[in-house]
Amino acid sequence: MMNTRLLSCICFALLVFGIGLQSARSQSRTDPPQGGCTAPDPALLRSTGPFTGRAQIPDGEKISRYNAQARAFNDCTRKLVDESNARIDRLRDAANADISRMTATANGRIDRLQAQMRQAMNGTATALPREAGAFADPDCRKPDSSLLRPFPKNSALARGRRYELEDVTFRSCVEEYFQQAAAEAERITAAANADIRRTADDANARIAALESAVKGFIDNAQVAAAARSRAVEGTPLARNDPIISVRNAANPLENENADRSLWPVMQGTPLGEGNRREFTCRAPQQLPESRIYGPKVCRRNGTWAALRKLGKDIGPDGRTVIDLEAMRMMNPAACNRNTTGTGQAGYVNGLNCQ
Repeated sequence: MMNTRLLSCICFALLVFGIGLQSARSQSRTDPPQGGCTAPDPALLRSTGPFTGRAQIPDGEKISRYNAQARAFNDCTRKLVDESNARIDRLRDAANADISRMTATANGRIDRLQAQMRQAMNGTATALPREAGAFADPDCRKPDSSLLRPFPKNSALARGRRYELEDVTFRSCVEEYFQQAAAEAERITAAANADIRRTADDANARIAALESAVKGFIDNAQVAAAARSRAVEGTPLARNDPIISVRNAANPLENENADRSLWPVMQGTPLGEGNRREFTCRAPQQLPESRIYGPKVCRRNGTWAALRKLGKDIGPDGRTVIDLEAMRMMNPAACNRNTTGTGQAGYVNGLNCQ
């Protein structure tokens, strides 16, 4: 017997792996939204010159113009993305309905074939409701059972042979009908799956175009956001910039709000031990030929370790990278005279260098 749900299983696989699905015959082609959105002009936010070591922010009129452009750009992008997603949903819904209709139609025809095959086996002549293009009903007839009734001896043999002949004809008819019905079921399944694949390919191509358009809208928005971040970096406008905030969170040294009091402080140069991403600070050191101390120097442990491996260090000014040997020359060891005796009468007997 045939597997009547074979077609359903094939259709389900297409629905799972062919997301999308839309009949080219049932709906006109859906193309991605046309046009684009104009990104705000980052030049409106660029610094106008140095101001106490930081970039000077633009005037309020330029900031207002930029904000108006940004709102229009965001509204336009959101509208295009929402429209594209709505079209994708409509494509999927309509196509899944189309696939369900194809599956139900094909499985209904296969169910009818099974009923006809049962008729052929039973040798019944009850006709099923006619359908356009339906497979022909069987005309197989069982042998006449009355031929097996007791009769005079002179006719029993002939009647038995007649029954056997009718039985052979009936079995041959059923076998041939089964072969024809099985071939018809395969044809129905192949035709239905071909239609489903065409539907899936058509819809998936259009959904891919819509998804590509959505990705393009989002990429444009990300490019505009990056341009804004570059324009405001180093100005007070950067405090509320999401991209710079995320970057600062990953690199506390660039985050002016980081709590640096939590970083450990060492008197001498750190060796770079421990987590390479964590920060360690060196206490301020006296500047060469001066009574003034330089700044506290904070670097990641990985940086301290790399400097030590190269025989380098950061100078007391906190900026210059110098050789360790040069550092020792700038900070010679303090030497005290050793004396013996008491009071002012002692005498020198050597140097004690710490």
